Amino acid sequence: MATLKDIADQAGVSQATVSRVLNYDQGLSVTDETKRKIFEIAELLHYEQKSKKKKKKTMGALGICYWYSYEEELEDVFYLSLRKYIELCVKAEGYEAKFFQLTNLPTAEDNLSGIVTIGKFTEEQISYLKTVTPHICTIDNDAIDYDVDAVNANLYQGTLLAIEQLLRLGHTRLGMLGGARKTELENVSEPRYDGRQRYFERILRRIGMDTSEFPILMTSFTVDSAYTAMKSYLEATPASDLPTAFVAANDPIAIGAMKAIKEAGYRIPEDIAIIGMNDVHIAEYVSPSLTTVQIPIEQMCNEALRLLKSRIDGETEVGRQILLSTKLIVRESC
Repeated sequence: MATLKDIADQAGVSQATVSRVLNYDQGLSVTDETKRKIFEIAELLHYEQKSKKKKKKTMGALGICYWYSYEEELEDVFYLSLRKYIELCVKAEGYEAKFFQLTNLPTAEDNLSGIVTIGKFTEEQISYLKTVTPHICTIDNDAIDYDVDAVNANLYQGTLLAIEQLLRLGHTRLGMLGGARKTELENVSEPRYDGRQRYFERILRRIGMDTSEFPILMTSFTVDSAYTAMKSYLEATPASDLPTAFVAANDPIAIGAMKAIKEAGYRIPEDIAIIGMNDVHIAEYVSPSLTTVQIPIEQMCNEALRLLKSRIDGETEVGRQILLSTKLIVRESC
């Protein structure tokens, strides 16, 4: 684990600034450029230790197509982490990495050997990319009907791990903080709802619990929206009716909810426990440190590149789907 001092030294800021940025302190006045530098350094200090492959001679260019804007990834750093690690993997394999966003997708003139997409690209967008190159692998996108390779984490299993941990600790009144996301780069009015809240309900029904008694708060995948949703819920709900624990659909949601819980005078985890999901590296720095379900970012990127290289080398012509297991990381929030 990189220390606050390690990050501060490379970012050229104080340890206090690093701590406040990683804790999403809204009272801190720093530029987005400084925030991005701190988040990226925190990620790279972790991943550089795990990307020891010797660089090979450049073999061509791979496109990395990115669904979020760079501003949005500051709110949901899971995507920042994916972007930075897949870049390390691509370069370690001897390819040039070329970045594209929804507003600037590649064309045939970019001469790409293959494309990795990160995020919730639509079937129409994937169909367009297939006119640029047939060699495509998606990360974090349910592309089973798109006839391309895809790598995803098993979010059902991750939700189950979180619920089982809370039940082991004796919690019988649970709540869910679900998420919906859209990107400012796409001209759509409706956000895309995440499946984790459905998994939450399905698992509880499977074990014989009455889901009608368990609140599900829907928010976006950001600290601020989760803070607002939890604050409103706590103000409207008597203490005797509150769940004793919440499962959050990602770590920023958990962090925003924790801020509201503490401001309302409740203790974490004594009064309300919380589990996040993704295990982005800021989860280690918040107070209390966040128990979370780890999404295997490194393995997702490594598998995506392996599948893509197999396509490029002509070893297969059929789309393959890889679903990777998740892991519970126990810290202080439950």
